[in-house]
Amino acid sequence: MISGISHITRYVQDAEAALKFYTEVLGFQKCADGEVGPGMRWLTVTAPEQKDLEVVLFEPRVWFRNPEEAARAEAILSQQPSLIFRTRDIEAAFEKLKSAGVELLTPEIRDLPWGRDLEIRDITGSVVSLVEAKPEFAF
Repeated sequence: MISGISHITRYVQDAEAALKFYTEVLGFQKCADGEVGPGMRWLTVTAPEQKDLEVVLFEPRVWFRNPEEAARAEAILSQQPSLIFRTRDIEAAFEKLKSAGVELLTPEIRDLPWGRDLEIRDITGSVVSLVEAKPEFAF
């Protein structure tokens, strides 16, 4: 019945700022950007090596016509479920994030039994993890 996951949604307050963060800081590529209804922008980004999964950068005040629904969505911007991104070079990612002024929740890369990771706050204030798994634990 279900053959996979195509999109995940990230509520953002400012789509342009989120696009800049995802493309210029995290290295994603813009995938879709167009109007799908009056004033409704469909904006997605994708990791260069995983083009079949897109992150929708979703502005609640634009999409939710009901002001209460938009307010509820905007109230949880910094409390969204954690995203976990994989990387092949966590040290280079760490240095790039640090130099870009991204808030690092782990002051250094953590060595764990399954590999290495670090956590940051994204542009919404939510937690994002970057992981580099050992080959035997590849995610």
